[in-house]
Amino acid sequence: MREIRWTDDIIEKQRALKPGDRNYSNEWVMMRAYALHLNDQGIRPTYARIREMLDSLERGYTGRPCQIYEALRRLYATGQLDRYPNGRRVRVWERTYRSIREAARGERCRQSTVRQNIARAELGWAFLD
Repeated sequence: MREIRWTDDIIEKQRALKPGDRNYSNEWVMMRAYALHLNDQGIRPTYARIREMLDSLERGYTGRPCQIYEALRRLYATGQLDRYPNGRRVRVWERTYRSIREAARGERCRQSTVRQNIARAELGWAFLD
């Protein structure tokens, strides 16, 4: 499967193409390219954002979670994307964790302790998102 480079006008170009046209990209290629683009921009590639992109193509794609997962599975396996993008990132001093659970593991405490430290505005503990 070929990879494409995401540009600002790619949605308009792809909307005009039909299957079989020279630069037509299928659903999976578009999902991968968009997820990598969002990740490069520092935006989390959530399923909701990917569904919005698929809706804007006006091709009738459903964007079911199982389809999105299968399209992005190789990116998850190679570490190009975080596996669980919906967690709230936590900063503890200079370290950034991708979720409360990971922060608890990294700091060797309970998840409830992480939540309490953030709620009490303990020095060095904060949500990033």
